[in-house]
Amino acid sequence: MKTLHKILTVAITALTVHQATAQQDPLVSEYMFNQLFLNPAYAGAHPYTNGTLVCRDQWISFPGAPVTEIASVDGALKNKNIGIGGEVLNDHIGVSTRTAIYGDYSYHLKLDEKNTLAMGLKGGVEYYNANLRDLTVWDEGDHVFMNNAQSKFIPVIGPGLYFYGPNYYAGISIPNALSYKPGTFLYINLNNEPQFIRHYYFTGGYTYTFSDAFALKPSVLLKYVKGAPAQADFNLSAMFQNELIVGVSYRTGDSFLAMVEYYAMKNLRIGYAFDYSYTDMRFYAYGSHEISVSYNFGDEAKTGKPQF
Repeated sequence: MKTLHKILTVAITALTVHQATAQQDPLVSEYMFNQLFLNPAYAGAHPYTNGTLVCRDQWISFPGAPVTEIASVDGALKNKNIGIGGEVLNDHIGVSTRTAIYGDYSYHLKLDEKNTLAMGLKGGVEYYNANLRDLTVWDEGDHVFMNNAQSKFIPVIGPGLYFYGPNYYAGISIPNALSYKPGTFLYINLNNEPQFIRHYYFTGGYTYTFSDAFALKPSVLLKYVKGAPAQADFNLSAMFQNELIVGVSYRTGDSFLAMVEYYAMKNLRIGYAFDYSYTDMRFYAYGSHEISVSYNFGDEAKTGKPQF
Protein backbone atom coordinates (compact mmCIF):
# COMPACT_ATOMS: atom_id res chain seq x y z
CA MET A 1 0.00 0.00 0.00
CA LYS A 2 2.91 2.38 0.72
CA THR A 3 4.24 1.78 -2.77
CA LEU A 4 0.82 2.47 -4.26
CA HIS A 5 0.57 5.66 -2.21
CA LYS A 6 3.91 6.85 -3.57
CA ILE A 7 2.84 6.12 -7.14
CA LEU A 8 -0.40 8.05 -6.70
CA THR A 9 1.46 10.97 -5.12
CA VAL A 10 3.90 11.15 -8.01
CA ALA A 11 0.99 10.94 -10.47
CA ILE A 12 -0.75 13.83 -8.72
CA THR A 13 2.45 15.85 -8.86
CA ALA A 14 2.70 15.25 -12.60
CA LEU A 15 -0.91 16.29 -13.08
CA THR A 16 -0.32 19.43 -11.01
CA VAL A 17 2.66 20.42 -13.13
CA HIS A 18 0.69 19.70 -16.32
CA GLN A 19 -2.18 21.88 -15.16
CA ALA A 20 0.22 24.71 -14.28
CA THR A 21 1.56 24.73 -17.83
CA ALA A 22 -1.77 24.24 -19.56
CA GLN A 23 -5.30 24.67 -18.18
CA GLN A 24 -4.20 26.66 -15.14
CA ASP A 25 -7.41 28.53 -14.28
CA PRO A 26 -9.96 26.59 -12.20
CA LEU A 27 -12.97 25.00 -13.86
CA VAL A 28 -16.51 26.23 -13.13
CA SER A 29 -19.47 24.24 -14.43
CA GLU A 30 -22.20 26.78 -13.58
CA TYR A 31 -20.48 29.58 -15.50
CA MET A 32 -23.68 30.61 -17.33
CA PHE A 33 -25.28 31.97 -14.15
CA ASN A 34 -22.40 34.27 -13.17
CA GLN A 35 -19.61 35.10 -15.63
CA LEU A 36 -17.76 37.68 -13.54
CA PHE A 37 -14.81 35.36 -12.88
CA LEU A 38 -14.37 34.83 -16.63
CA ASN A 39 -15.13 38.33 -17.95
CA PRO A 40 -14.81 41.70 -16.17
CA ALA A 41 -17.22 43.31 -18.67
CA TYR A 42 -20.01 41.21 -17.11
CA ALA A 43 -19.96 43.44 -14.01
CA GLY A 44 -23.20 45.41 -13.83
CA ALA A 45 -24.87 43.67 -16.80
CA HIS A 46 -28.07 43.21 -14.75
CA PRO A 47 -30.32 45.72 -12.93
CA TYR A 48 -29.44 44.52 -9.44
CA THR A 49 -26.45 43.75 -7.22
CA ASN A 50 -25.48 40.08 -7.16
CA GLY A 51 -23.50 38.10 -4.61
CA THR A 52 -22.43 34.54 -5.44
CA LEU A 53 -20.51 31.79 -3.64
CA VAL A 54 -19.21 28.74 -5.55
CA CYS A 55 -17.57 25.68 -3.98
CA ARG A 56 -16.16 22.99 -6.26
CA ASP A 57 -14.67 19.62 -5.26
CA GLN A 58 -13.12 17.98 -8.32
CA TRP A 59 -12.27 14.29 -8.83
CA ILE A 60 -13.81 12.98 -5.61
CA SER A 61 -11.64 10.42 -3.73
CA PHE A 62 -8.52 11.29 -5.76
CA PRO A 63 -5.67 12.49 -3.49
CA GLY A 64 -4.56 16.04 -4.19
CA ALA A 65 -7.43 16.80 -6.59
CA PRO A 66 -8.47 20.45 -7.12
CA VAL A 67 -10.75 22.12 -4.58
CA THR A 68 -11.94 25.64 -5.43
CA GLU A 69 -13.91 28.34 -3.61
CA ILE A 70 -14.96 31.60 -5.31
CA ALA A 71 -16.89 34.49 -3.73
CA SER A 72 -17.98 37.38 -5.95
CA VAL A 73 -20.15 40.49 -5.92
CA ASP A 74 -21.03 42.92 -8.72
CA GLY A 75 -23.57 45.55 -9.68
CA ALA A 76 -24.20 48.75 -11.59
CA LEU A 77 -23.70 52.26 -10.26
CA LYS A 78 -26.60 54.72 -10.17
CA ASN A 79 -26.03 56.01 -13.71
CA LYS A 80 -26.37 52.37 -14.97
CA ASN A 81 -23.48 52.85 -17.43
CA ILE A 82 -20.74 51.76 -15.04
CA GLY A 83 -20.44 48.38 -13.36
CA ILE A 84 -18.07 47.32 -10.60
CA GLY A 85 -17.33 43.96 -9.03
CA GLY A 86 -14.87 41.90 -7.07
CA GLU A 87 -13.91 38.30 -6.45
CA VAL A 88 -11.94 36.31 -3.89
CA LEU A 89 -10.52 32.96 -5.02
CA ASN A 90 -9.00 30.05 -3.11
CA ASP A 91 -7.78 27.12 -5.19
CA HIS A 92 -5.97 23.98 -3.94
CA ILE A 93 -4.21 21.51 -6.26
CA GLY A 94 -1.94 18.85 -4.79
CA VAL A 95 0.54 20.60 -2.51
CA SER A 96 -0.03 24.00 -4.13
CA THR A 97 -2.45 26.76 -3.13
CA ARG A 98 -3.56 29.79 -5.12
CA THR A 99 -5.23 32.68 -3.31
CA ALA A 100 -6.37 35.75 -5.23
CA ILE A 101 -8.35 38.95 -5.00
CA TYR A 102 -9.65 40.79 -8.07
CA GLY A 103 -11.51 43.99 -8.84
CA ASP A 104 -13.61 44.57 -11.97
CA TYR A 105 -14.66 47.74 -13.80
CA SER A 106 -16.97 47.92 -16.82
CA TYR A 107 -18.54 50.57 -19.00
CA HIS A 108 -21.86 49.72 -20.72
CA LEU A 109 -22.54 51.47 -24.01
CA LYS A 110 -26.18 51.38 -25.15
CA LEU A 111 -26.19 50.73 -28.91
CA ASP A 112 -29.98 50.96 -29.13
CA GLU A 113 -33.01 50.20 -26.97
CA LYS A 114 -32.18 46.49 -26.75
CA ASN A 115 -28.46 45.99 -27.43
CA THR A 116 -25.56 46.91 -25.15
CA LEU A 117 -21.80 46.56 -25.53
CA ALA A 118 -19.82 46.42 -22.28
CA MET A 119 -16.06 46.92 -22.03
CA GLY A 120 -14.33 45.75 -18.86
CA LEU A 121 -11.00 45.52 -17.11
CA LYS A 122 -9.94 43.15 -14.33
CA GLY A 123 -7.08 43.86 -11.93
CA GLY A 124 -5.76 42.14 -8.86
CA VAL A 125 -3.08 40.01 -7.31
CA GLU A 126 -2.61 36.25 -6.91
CA TYR A 127 -0.48 34.44 -4.35
CA TYR A 128 0.92 31.00 -5.21
CA ASN A 129 2.38 28.70 -2.58
CA ALA A 130 3.70 25.13 -2.86
CA ASN A 131 4.68 23.09 0.21
CA LEU A 132 7.20 20.77 -1.40
CA ARG A 133 7.98 18.88 1.80
CA ASP A 134 4.48 17.43 1.71
CA LEU A 135 5.43 15.48 -1.40
CA THR A 136 6.47 11.83 -1.31
CA VAL A 137 9.57 11.56 -3.52
CA TRP A 138 11.84 8.72 -4.56
CA ASP A 139 15.03 10.76 -4.76
CA GLU A 140 15.41 12.07 -1.21
CA GLY A 141 18.52 14.05 -2.19
CA ASP A 142 16.89 16.06 -4.99
CA HIS A 143 17.57 19.70 -4.08
CA VAL A 144 14.39 20.82 -5.92
CA PHE A 145 12.25 19.24 -3.18
CA MET A 146 14.44 20.11 -0.18
CA ASN A 147 13.02 23.61 0.28
CA ASN A 148 9.97 23.86 2.51
CA ALA A 149 7.94 26.08 0.21
CA GLN A 150 7.95 28.02 -3.03
CA SER A 151 5.76 31.11 -3.17
CA LYS A 152 5.18 34.12 -5.39
CA PHE A 153 2.88 37.13 -5.75
CA ILE A 154 1.55 37.54 -9.31
CA PRO A 155 -0.10 40.75 -10.59
CA VAL A 156 -3.23 40.35 -12.71
CA ILE A 157 -4.73 42.64 -15.34
CA GLY A 158 -7.05 41.58 -18.16
CA PRO A 159 -9.68 43.00 -20.55
CA GLY A 160 -13.08 41.74 -21.68
CA LEU A 161 -15.97 42.57 -24.00
CA TYR A 162 -19.59 41.59 -23.34
CA PHE A 163 -22.36 42.11 -25.90
CA TYR A 164 -25.88 41.45 -24.61
CA GLY A 165 -29.59 42.03 -25.04
CA PRO A 166 -32.86 40.90 -23.44
CA ASN A 167 -32.46 37.25 -24.47
CA TYR A 168 -28.84 36.69 -25.54
CA TYR A 169 -25.20 37.39 -24.67
CA ALA A 170 -21.74 36.93 -26.19
CA GLY A 171 -18.44 37.66 -24.52
CA ILE A 172 -14.70 37.39 -25.08
CA SER A 173 -12.05 37.91 -22.43
CA ILE A 174 -8.47 37.40 -21.26
CA PRO A 175 -8.66 37.46 -17.45
CA ASN A 176 -4.89 37.97 -17.20
CA ALA A 177 -3.23 39.48 -20.27
CA LEU A 178 0.20 39.81 -18.66
CA SER A 179 2.92 37.51 -19.95
CA TYR A 180 5.87 36.13 -18.04
CA LYS A 181 7.75 34.93 -21.11
CA PRO A 182 10.41 37.27 -22.53
CA GLY A 183 9.76 38.69 -25.98
CA THR A 184 5.95 38.58 -25.71
CA PHE A 185 3.46 41.46 -25.53
CA LEU A 186 2.83 42.92 -22.02
CA TYR A 187 5.81 41.03 -20.62
CA ILE A 188 6.85 41.59 -17.01
CA ASN A 189 9.88 40.03 -15.35
CA LEU A 190 9.03 37.61 -12.56
CA ASN A 191 12.15 35.46 -12.81
CA ASN A 192 10.91 34.33 -16.23
CA GLU A 193 8.12 32.10 -14.90
CA PRO A 194 6.75 30.55 -18.14
CA GLN A 195 4.01 28.51 -16.41
CA PHE A 196 1.81 31.59 -15.96
CA ILE A 197 0.31 31.94 -19.42
CA ARG A 198 -2.75 33.63 -20.92
CA HIS A 199 -6.19 32.03 -20.97
CA TYR A 200 -8.70 33.04 -23.65
CA TYR A 201 -12.45 32.66 -23.13
CA PHE A 202 -15.48 33.04 -25.37
CA THR A 203 -19.04 32.69 -24.05
CA GLY A 204 -22.39 32.82 -25.78
CA GLY A 205 -25.99 32.01 -25.00
CA TYR A 206 -29.56 32.56 -26.18
CA THR A 207 -32.87 32.19 -24.34
CA TYR A 208 -35.93 30.82 -26.14
CA THR A 209 -39.09 31.68 -24.17
CA PHE A 210 -42.03 29.45 -25.15
CA SER A 211 -44.40 30.55 -22.40
CA ASP A 212 -44.45 32.04 -18.92
CA ALA A 213 -43.87 28.54 -17.61
CA PHE A 214 -41.13 27.21 -19.91
CA ALA A 215 -37.90 28.46 -21.52
CA LEU A 216 -34.80 26.90 -23.08
CA LYS A 217 -31.29 28.29 -23.06
CA PRO A 218 -28.38 26.82 -25.04
CA SER A 219 -24.98 28.23 -24.16
CA VAL A 220 -21.31 27.62 -24.90
CA LEU A 221 -17.98 28.31 -23.26
CA LEU A 222 -14.81 28.06 -25.37
CA LYS A 223 -11.43 27.97 -23.63
CA TYR A 224 -8.00 28.23 -25.20
CA VAL A 225 -4.54 28.08 -23.65
CA LYS A 226 -1.39 27.88 -25.74
CA GLY A 227 0.17 24.44 -25.40
CA ALA A 228 -3.12 22.69 -24.55
CA PRO A 229 -6.02 21.50 -26.72
CA ALA A 230 -8.88 23.98 -27.06
CA GLN A 231 -11.84 22.96 -24.92
CA ALA A 232 -15.56 23.70 -25.19
CA ASP A 233 -18.52 23.38 -22.82
CA PHE A 234 -21.86 22.94 -24.62
CA ASN A 235 -24.85 23.41 -22.33
CA LEU A 236 -28.62 23.17 -22.67
CA SER A 237 -30.78 24.34 -19.77
CA ALA A 238 -34.55 24.42 -19.29
CA MET A 239 -36.46 26.62 -16.87
CA PHE A 240 -39.83 25.54 -15.45
CA GLN A 241 -42.33 27.88 -13.77
CA ASN A 242 -39.57 30.50 -13.24
CA GLU A 243 -38.34 28.38 -10.33
CA LEU A 244 -36.55 25.23 -11.43
CA ILE A 245 -33.68 24.99 -13.93
CA VAL A 246 -32.38 21.65 -15.18
CA GLY A 247 -29.37 21.48 -17.46
CA VAL A 248 -26.93 19.11 -19.14
CA SER A 249 -23.49 19.85 -20.58
CA TYR A 250 -20.77 18.21 -22.59
CA ARG A 251 -17.14 19.23 -21.99
CA THR A 252 -14.96 18.16 -24.92
CA GLY A 253 -12.18 15.77 -24.05
CA ASP A 254 -13.24 15.57 -20.43
CA SER A 255 -16.73 14.95 -19.07
CA PHE A 256 -20.52 15.02 -19.11
CA LEU A 257 -22.30 17.36 -16.71
CA ALA A 258 -25.72 17.59 -15.10
CA MET A 259 -26.98 20.51 -13.03
CA VAL A 260 -30.05 21.68 -11.19
CA GLU A 261 -30.79 25.24 -10.01
CA TYR A 262 -33.68 26.19 -7.74
CA TYR A 263 -34.98 29.66 -6.97
CA ALA A 264 -36.13 29.42 -3.35
CA MET A 265 -37.16 33.06 -3.85
CA LYS A 266 -37.06 35.28 -6.92
CA ASN A 267 -33.74 36.67 -5.75
CA LEU A 268 -32.21 33.55 -4.17
CA ARG A 269 -30.78 30.73 -6.28
CA ILE A 270 -29.27 27.49 -5.01
CA GLY A 271 -27.44 25.33 -7.55
CA TYR A 272 -25.68 21.98 -7.84
CA ALA A 273 -23.64 20.49 -10.68
CA PHE A 274 -22.12 17.02 -11.09
CA ASP A 275 -19.36 16.21 -13.58
CA TYR A 276 -18.71 12.64 -14.72
CA SER A 277 -15.50 12.09 -16.63
CA TYR A 278 -15.51 9.78 -19.66
CA THR A 279 -11.69 9.68 -19.74
CA ASP A 280 -9.47 7.21 -17.86
CA MET A 281 -9.95 9.42 -14.78
CA ARG A 282 -13.30 7.67 -14.25
CA PHE A 283 -11.38 4.60 -13.00
CA TYR A 284 -9.78 6.58 -10.16
CA ALA A 285 -12.32 9.25 -9.14
CA TYR A 286 -16.08 9.48 -8.57
CA GLY A 287 -16.85 12.63 -10.50
CA SER A 288 -16.85 16.26 -9.37
CA HIS A 289 -19.31 18.22 -7.23
CA GLU A 290 -20.07 21.94 -7.44
CA ILE A 291 -22.43 23.92 -5.20
CA SER A 292 -23.40 27.56 -5.68
CA VAL A 293 -25.54 30.06 -3.78
CA SER A 294 -26.52 33.36 -5.39
CA TYR A 295 -28.48 36.29 -3.97
CA ASN A 296 -29.69 39.35 -5.89
CA PHE A 297 -30.21 42.63 -4.05
CA GLY A 298 -32.70 45.30 -5.18
CA ASP A 299 -36.35 45.78 -6.04
CA GLU A 300 -35.84 44.56 -9.62
CA ALA A 301 -34.57 41.21 -8.33
CA LYS A 302 -37.56 40.80 -6.00
CA THR A 303 -40.26 41.69 -8.51
CA GLY A 304 -38.83 40.66 -11.93
CA LYS A 305 -38.25 37.24 -13.43
CA PRO A 306 -35.36 35.17 -12.05
CA GLN A 307 -32.10 35.34 -13.99
CA PHE A 308 -31.86 32.74 -16.76
